[in-house]
Order: sequence, then C-alpha cells, then structure tokens
Amino acid sequence: MHLDRLRAVNALKTFYAGQAFQLILDLPFALIFLAVITFLGGWQVAVFVSGATLFFLVVVGMIRSRYSRKRLKQKQIADRRYNFLVESLGGIHTIKSITLEESMLRRHERLEAEASKNDYDVILVGNLPLSLGNMFSQIILFGVLFVGGSLVIGGTLTLGSLAACTLLSGRFFSPFRSLASFWVKHADVLIAKGQIKGIADLREESDPTAQCLPNEIDGSVELRDVTFQYNNNSRKVADGLSLRVEPGQMICLYAQGASGTTTLLNLLYGMLPPDAGRVFVDDLDLSEICHNDFKGRVEYIPQQGTLFNGTIIDNLTLFNSAHRNAAMDAAGLLQLDDALSELPLGYETQVGNRLYEFLPTGVIQRICLARALTIRPRIMLFDKINDAMDSESEQLFFWLLEKLKGNCTIVMATANPKILSMADGIYRLVDGKLIEMEAQQCF
Repeated sequence: MHLDRLRAVNALKTFYAGQAFQLILDLPFALIFLAVITFLGGWQVAVFVSGATLFFLVVVGMIRSRYSRKRLKQKQIADRRYNFLVESLGGIHTIKSITLEESMLRRHERLEAEASKNDYDVILVGNLPLSLGNMFSQIILFGVLFVGGSLVIGGTLTLGSLAACTLLSGRFFSPFRSLASFWVKHADVLIAKGQIKGIADLREESDPTAQCLPNEIDGSVELRDVTFQYNNNSRKVADGLSLRVEPGQMICLYAQGASGTTTLLNLLYGMLPPDAGRVFVDDLDLSEICHNDFKGRVEYIPQQGTLFNGTIIDNLTLFNSAHRNAAMDAAGLLQLDDALSELPLGYETQVGNRLYEFLPTGVIQRICLARALTIRPRIMLFDKINDAMDSESEQLFFWLLEKLKGNCTIVMATANPKILSMADGIYRLVDGKLIEMEAQQCF
C-alpha cells in the first residue's frame, strides 16, 4: 500500500513538469491569436469564442465528473486486486493444502475482468477531450469559412484576412483542447495528492534527533497515569494506569482472552504512544528517546516469532558477524544445536519469505529468544511466547526464566500457572486498571 502511495510522487512530477508547464507557455499565445483574429476578422471572433465556450461546457459538465468516478473506482479495484494477490501468495501453502487453487483462480479472474473493463472506461473517457476537441476544431473551421465567406461576398472582409483567420483557427484552439484534457485528468492529481497525504499523515515513530538510551541502564520501567484507546468509539485499554517495575523484578500480566496485555507491553516498549501520561525507562521519558536505539537495552518478543530473510545464523546475529560468538552461546543455552542438527546446512539454512514454515513453532520461538539474548538486554518483554511452544521448548523456556530472574527486568503476559508462580508480582488488567493478584487466584 505504501509503495503504491509513493508511486504517486512520480505521477505528480510527470503531471506538473509535463502538461502544466507546456500549458503555461501555450495559453498566452492563444490569447494573442484571438486578439489578431479580432483585428483581422471582426465578428468572426464570435465563432471562436462560442466554439471554445461550448467545448468547455461539454467537457467540464459531462466528462470530468465521469472521469473522476471512473478513476476512483479504478483505484479501488486495483487496491482490492493487489490485496488479494498479496494475501493469496502469503497463504499459498494453506491454499494448496486445502486445494483452494480453483476457487482462488476464479476470484482472480473476476477481479481481472472488472479491472480490465474499468481500465477501458477510464481510457475511453480520458481520451474524449482530445476526440471532442478535434470535432469542435472542425466545427470552428467550418463556422469561420461560413461567416468569413459571407463577409467576403458582402465586401466587408478581404480574402487575405479570411485566409489568415482560417490558418489561425487551428493554432488558437489547440491550447484550449490541451487545457480541457489537463482539466479532466486533474482528477489523477487529486487522487495522487490523497495518496501522498496518507503518507504525510502517518504518525512519526520517533524523533531521530532525540537522545538515545544510555549504553548501560539499570532496567526499571514505569507507567505513570497512562491512558490509551485505539479510537474514540472503543473502550479504554488503559485508563490512568500506573505501574513501576524495579530492576531485576519479574512481573506477570495475567493474560486470559482479549485482556489488553499486548497493548500494555507495546506501551512499555514505546511502540504505541499513550494518549495521556508517560512511560519511563530508568526515569527517562520514552517520548523524548529515539526508539531506534533500544537494541541491547530493551527487547520485546511477540507471541508469534518472525524470522528475517537470511540464514538462521544471520537471524541470531541480526546480520552482524561481530555477535557470532555471543549468538552461538545463546543458541547453546536453548539447545538449538540439537534442534537444527538434522538440517543439511544447520545454522546456514536459509529462512525468511515464509521459507521457515518447515521449522516447528517451538524452534522458531527459541531462535527468537536466542536472538534477543545475543545482545544481553536489561529489560525483556514477553507476550505469551510459550503458547506457541512444544513441551520441550517450553521446559527450556521455564529453565531460562529461572536463570534470567534477578539478572534482568522481566515483564511477561501469560496465563501459565508455572510462570505465574515464579513472578514477583501478578497484575490483571480490568477496565483499564491494573489489579494486583495472588498466584493462587489465577489457578
């Protein structure tokens, strides 16, 4: 979607640097030609003015609105077609596994047929100004000959003046024909401006000129009177919420159903800005910190881990060979050597672009955990990551939590009783407020 929006920049450049610039040069000459025709032909100028006026009334009244509607529909169909292709290719393995190829093909054919018909209509309507312009040009020429011939016969106009007016008729009308085409296709510019506005209105993730987190932090995190809701019609996920986690503490957010704990972790990580209140890391306000420099201090691991396009070792080191030894140590802690030993290329196996679907989800989560541990963060945010693990990976994760507890700050959304029993504090999010719980209340 954003790539399609960026293409609008090129559309605007072509539009203004091409037709607009040419019209600025041509239109003054059209007015000069009209003045010459008035001087030479007298009343013949009425033919030119009435013909141009009638042409613009037809173009503006009948064509522009139709073209605008067709172009908007064309854009909507293109969006639907691209979305369908992206979703189909993204889930191609699922489509094949349940033999949906024929259904998807029929759907694609219907979208293509609808797009082709609308493209035809857009081209047809878009070319009407030029086609009608040629017709009106002939009508004006005929009117000049008819009116001018009558004046020549009556002796009020010379034959040379008639010939000059005839020659100037085409030169006079050509810029107006281009102007009509420009005006009709100005709808393209409005659509392009809307697309660029969509980019300009995006929320800035962080200020790259802001200060960075210090290289060494203690690891305290705090929510202070934080309020957040996704839109004005939705309930508040956080309503004046406050929480402080001291360095080395392990805090669990009891996650059961749509509890809003993922949103709370995103607020702690700075991925979502609060509507009111502030979020602190080591008493530094995250709204004043460059979010691009969290690596090595704060790590967030979502419920479903993601691997980047590259090898497994690239994913562990984040494409930085200097971290290779640390990455291998972290991988050894999570027993990835055994899990990956059956792969022909081991750690050099290519993954990404959905090529990692052959890996069990538990192994993927262990790779993501090892990637986070490679840079030894002081604060770790976990979002129900054990839910996607097999029993072996889950047991390793429990063992890892025991090792991490006290050495780094942990905030974790979970409903697992064993993890909850390890926590220094358990909180449940109810109506935008955090309520402290005892471990036995969760069982």
